[in-house]
Amino acid sequence: MSKFAPIKEIKSTLPTVTMLSHVWYAKDIKTAILAADIIVNEWKFTDYRLDIYGAIDKAPSYSTDCFEIIASKSLPRFVVLRGEANPTDVLAKTWVFLNSSISEGLPLALGEAALTGAPVVCTDVGASLRVLTDPDTGARYSAVVAPNDARNLARAQINFLAMLDEWAPYANDPEGFVAPTISDQPTAEDVARIQQRMYEKTEERKALGMRGREIIQKSFSGERYLREHEQMLWLGKARYDLHKSPKLRRPKPRQLPSQSLPVPSDIWGTASVPSMLPRRPQTSSIQSSSNMASSMQASTTLASTLMTPGIRSLFDAGTTVGNRSNGSKASTVLSAPVMKPTAAKRALLPHRVSYLAKNGGYEASEKSSLRINSLPGEDNFIHDVTAALERV
Repeated sequence: MSKFAPIKEIKSTLPTVTMLSHVWYAKDIKTAILAADIIVNEWKFTDYRLDIYGAIDKAPSYSTDCFEIIASKSLPRFVVLRGEANPTDVLAKTWVFLNSSISEGLPLALGEAALTGAPVVCTDVGASLRVLTDPDTGARYSAVVAPNDARNLARAQINFLAMLDEWAPYANDPEGFVAPTISDQPTAEDVARIQQRMYEKTEERKALGMRGREIIQKSFSGERYLREHEQMLWLGKARYDLHKSPKLRRPKPRQLPSQSLPVPSDIWGTASVPSMLPRRPQTSSIQSSSNMASSMQASTTLASTLMTPGIRSLFDAGTTVGNRSNGSKASTVLSAPVMKPTAAKRALLPHRVSYLAKNGGYEASEKSSLRINSLPGEDNFIHDVTAALERV
């Protein structure tokens, strides 16, 4: 901060606005040139000067466009691209510092200009507003306008140079004095009065710039720099200790005795049933078949009980006839050689289940198999019921 001390005396004799910006699209030099065109050619401020300091070869095509705009607007005498220079020497010639960027991070050039006591006009991008605002009170002694707005940028420069509009209360005007304002189409008398006021309010403008310096000193002081860096170091140490310290071992959850058994399921993947449920005893294939046959016989008995007398008589007639040759398949099924089961096994099997011996079924097998035969007269019953239904 000691490098950018307050300027005691401004070296330029004409109202000079300076920029410390490389000539490329992010700094939006074209908008600054168009604002100068409004000030000089539209409003007729002939004493106005804009000096742009920065690298011209950073974006050659953009620099060429800027030179063409300056030439087409007849501004070579008022706007000059001066290339790179020492910031301290540039700020010694500054009446108002200008930054027309459309993109910024932390614009240190604004702080450097404010430290010399130069009023600042800038666009509201990046941290520009934060740099120029008092962190405690929110006060601001610099003009901040929207980016890419040449007319408002031109108006902000004239207001600061002549201490007009929002800066008029800091101009120390006599009581009851009404400061002029800059309109969209000012008259020649208004321009003359405002231009004369630029020279008269040099000290007031400098005092306003010094208020901006105090804000920069408060926001970027060495004490605050050291304090914030110390806080960062303490935070880093705390994070380091947190990661390097032995981790607390959490007790493993107690394994409760198994309360369920996994059972495969085609729908849910694996289902679970309580392990305390009684398991179904395993039975042999003969017993399982006997149980199934008993269930079928019971269902048949129940069905016959529920039949009407007419239907039951048809069923009985079909049973007494026995195996007919008119479409009944019972004789075909029973014609296969059947090995008679033993007395013990015959007691377990119902009359509809035939026990097929080895090689006695439909195909050769090393294991015996079971087969359920049709009831006698079952096909006749179905035929008679169908005929009866057709007659209804």
